[in-house]
Amino acid sequence: MDRAVRWHGTSSRGEAAAFSRELGAGLELVSADAAPADEALGRSLGPDHVVPRGASFASAVRELVPDGVDALADAAVRRDEVVDVVRDG
Repeated sequence: MDRAVRWHGTSSRGEAAAFSRELGAGLELVSADAAPADEALGRSLGPDHVVPRGASFASAVRELVPDGVDALADAAVRRDEVVDVVRDG
């Protein structure tokens, strides 16, 4: 599959989501929300997909992007939960 994907972790108010959307213009964006209450805000910032943050995050992203994402902006500093979403190479 030849597609460009960026993932980002949102900050508590979504600033990272907006920043990643601008940097990733033209790329497919997979977003994680800090809490269920932030989902509406996260979706309003324009990601192509929204998945919940937490222990199942990496598997949820890999369901969408089996080969992994091309870039990761981990503003929430959740390294151990999210690093597995990045593709090899």
